[in-house]
Amino acid sequence: MDIMKDNHFKVRIQCMTYNHAPYIEDAMNGFCMQQTGFPFLAVVVDDASTDGEPEVIKHYLAEHFDNEALDLPTPDETDEYVRVFARHKENKNCYFLVMFLKYNHYSIKKAKLTSVADLLRPIPYIALCEGDDYWIDPQKLQRQVEFLEGHDEYSLCCHRYKIYNQNNGTWDADYVKELFDEHPDGFSFSNKENLNTWITKTLSLVFRRDCYDSKDLKKYKYTCDEHSCYHMLKKGMGYCFPFFGGVYRRTDSGVFSPLSEKQKFVRWCQIRSEMLNNNLDDKELRDKMLYETRWCLYEHDVSQELLCVITACIRSYYHTDGLKGALACQKKLLKSYVNGFCRK
Repeated sequence: MDIMKDNHFKVRIQCMTYNHAPYIEDAMNGFCMQQTGFPFLAVVVDDASTDGEPEVIKHYLAEHFDNEALDLPTPDETDEYVRVFARHKENKNCYFLVMFLKYNHYSIKKAKLTSVADLLRPIPYIALCEGDDYWIDPQKLQRQVEFLEGHDEYSLCCHRYKIYNQNNGTWDADYVKELFDEHPDGFSFSNKENLNTWITKTLSLVFRRDCYDSKDLKKYKYTCDEHSCYHMLKKGMGYCFPFFGGVYRRTDSGVFSPLSEKQKFVRWCQIRSEMLNNNLDDKELRDKMLYETRWCLYEHDVSQELLCVITACIRSYYHTDGLKGALACQKKLLKSYVNGFCRK
């Protein structure tokens, strides 16, 4: 059997990683521990790391994997990458496809998986985990895939997770703790609930490949995981399991972590205004943006970037409710600003 041609994998784990040398082994251990009744493929893409991460990955492959097994392709190399396909020595359902990129693709906004798109496209489910996070439940994939296969009305599912602060060695409660006080056995959610509380943390997600469409994201300049989940939840419900399936690691090596508070606020404004301007008819998104913008005005945090969010809110209310709705929106925004000014 030719693994690469038959594409019999049920799940593709997508792990994009850059300069995660101290953490990537934890991530790979989480993939390899998965106990499933089906084969899965962990796609690990190192984006030309400079901290020695490629060497860590190569050593891990040499110790735990066999890339000389029957019918497995030998490593191949192009001007863009070195690619290795291997099967775990003990967990026979666990396969790795590792791509060592020769230059950083993120910095020039270049897609990383174009060369393996044909291989990955038939795999029906996708799980996500970045290189500095990791999974701790060996039944994670099995539970999530079984749920999606038995519930066609759901586009994605996720689970609880622990939060580890790498800098000081402390642990925080997950963002959905209060929701589980009311729903200890898990709960369904829509875009409305996910907008109110960020339920779908990246490392916890498994979703249907058919519900994800990269075309949904091409209209955005400032994309993040929130955009993907937003559009997938337009196509089906989400479900959150009560088990703790992984650890979200807070470090200084992420995209947003090194930013100042001002820079983070600017990026928040860019993401929010762009998202609403591209979905003007979504009343739930509109109401959420209005609430958050009013809070910013109450705190008297007015900037050119926030004005873009304010404009998007007014546009959306005008688009859905006409002039009367736009005027009511402006009145609420002004009231929040005045109340915040008087408070100070």
